[in-house]
Amino acid sequence: MLKIVMSWLVYLCFSLIALLLAMPILAASTEASDSSVQLRSLDAKEQVFSDEYHRTINLSAMLTTLVFTDFNQLTEAVNQLNHDGKPGLAVHLIINNITLIKDNLDEFTVIEFVGLLLESNQLSTAKRLIDLINQGHDMELKANARYQYANYLFSRQLWQQTLTLLAGSNKELAPEHQNHALLLKGIALQKLDKYRQAIGLFEAIPTDADDYTSAQINLAISNIRQGWWTDGHLLLQRLIKTAQDSKHERALNRLYITLGYSFLRQQYYRNARDSFGLVGVDSRYMNQSLIGLSLAAANQQDYVGALNGVRILKAKRPIDLTVDEAYLLMPYYYEKSSQHTTASAGYEEALLYFQGRLSELEISLATLTAQVANGSVLSSMKLSQAGHFSLGTEQFKFEPEFATATIEIESRLAQYRKTLSHAPNTKLSVELDRLKDFFHALLTTTIGQLIENRIKYINSYIDQARYGLVRLYDHRGK
Repeated sequence: MLKIVMSWLVYLCFSLIALLLAMPILAASTEASDSSVQLRSLDAKEQVFSDEYHRTINLSAMLTTLVFTDFNQLTEAVNQLNHDGKPGLAVHLIINNITLIKDNLDEFTVIEFVGLLLESNQLSTAKRLIDLINQGHDMELKANARYQYANYLFSRQLWQQTLTLLAGSNKELAPEHQNHALLLKGIALQKLDKYRQAIGLFEAIPTDADDYTSAQINLAISNIRQGWWTDGHLLLQRLIKTAQDSKHERALNRLYITLGYSFLRQQYYRNARDSFGLVGVDSRYMNQSLIGLSLAAANQQDYVGALNGVRILKAKRPIDLTVDEAYLLMPYYYEKSSQHTTASAGYEEALLYFQGRLSELEISLATLTAQVANGSVLSSMKLSQAGHFSLGTEQFKFEPEFATATIEIESRLAQYRKTLSHAPNTKLSVELDRLKDFFHALLTTTIGQLIENRIKYINSYIDQARYGLVRLYDHRGK
């Protein structure tokens, strides 16, 4: 049974490493996930809507001036609207003043306009400006336009296109952007499983750069994925020392858990326990720390220590997979301690618990359906930027890229709706409703898949608990 349990651990180790870093870096393959593909479809639908919206909506009642003759006045108006939290109106001014902008392409402010357009997913106008910039002779403007577009593509997990745009030294960029371009290229290469190439890029980022810490974390993980464990561990330990000196607790906890699972994967169980033991009690990584401590102790045949970890974990709420795993591990540890009666009772308890969990997950599916129907799915989820969210008693996690995109899309849809309340347009309102319905359908599908995956895990745990009981019965019969 330990082999069965440990097979899940192998998955957990590398999943946690990828999920807990400042930047998501590990990928099993170059193929996009189903949610990524659907996000791109939503992206395309929103771009079509955005084009029609800005072409047909009448915002004269909300904007004092729609068409400018002075570029500086246009820049001031766009910046003010953006500062006031009205990026949609700012984008509308940019779109309505393309002719004026075309006559002022030598102004660096145009790059800021490109960035704002991309942030608002107004891709057609952004690409139009980028094409105009590329027709000129200013290499600095061209490089910065490519950089803005590369950031947009990177956020959509289009790794090869990102690399193409950032090919070369990017020496025309400001130093901070040069360093960030190196980080983006390194991460994109890692996503394409080109770790050795990525290592050189991370190493090129200087110590005084804002992206240095992220680069070093990615460098450590890249070394680990290459099998260079010692180098990776040394990097992580150096980062831990830096985070300790700066009292950056959140970063420390993330580093402790990453290093702990790396040690566990390498069977350095004492080191793993030391690292897990440093994770803060109130940290969001505490559950992962407890399961890691438990598994490391069990591999040292310290079943008392292993039981202490899972006993605490069983009481944790909200529930995630580590909590479920604790119900299976506890009777197994008793079995390994030759406490067969207690182990048998534990497996029986686990079976009852897992049957209840299946019922709870069915309720979560029903809750999801109801929340989507009344339009409250996102507000009730309380989705974090890192992708964590709760649904009933359940704790789930989106891929970080999906979580970020979801938050941004919801914000833009709300801005469209608010503007349409001041400038009514029946056709646009209907199209916006369709876009929102597609968005909610995507959320429903993605969350439904998370729930179904958890149900698969629970059914697997039920099988393992039954196998544990059969093994104990066989032991008694001997």
